[in-house]
Amino acid sequence: MSTVATLTREQVGSIRLNEPPLSAVSLKDELAALATGCQAFDQEDFALAIETFQTIADTSKVHFNISSCYLNLGQNSEAVAALDDALELDKHLAVAYFQRGVTWFLDGGYEEALDDFDNTLVQLRGNQHIDYNQ
Repeated sequence: MSTVATLTREQVGSIRLNEPPLSAVSLKDELAALATGCQAFDQEDFALAIETFQTIADTSKVHFNISSCYLNLGQNSEAVAALDDALELDKHLAVAYFQRGVTWFLDGGYEEALDDFDNTLVQLRGNQHIDYNQ
């Protein structure tokens, strides 16, 4: 059984994808950062998880993970911003529309929530549930 290396808080702080070209960061470092972020999330260290996820390539799934951290911290406006970023990168990410709709609903943004729930249904394309294996 193989193990996945994780990074210390200091190592996470030293990884900045926005400074060097993306190709300068190895896949191994990126996967280690992802594992560290997921481990931090599981341990409810959401601040470290956010810091770690922000060092990883700019993808919709990473932004969705960041939004989940913000939601656990009760920072709904930051979660919505992260979901906005996720949807900028993937307009078909139904789960992001759904989660943003729930967040809007909880904050009293009923019109925004309705729009996001409608977009969720459109992106589900007739399916009754979100397929996380896609």
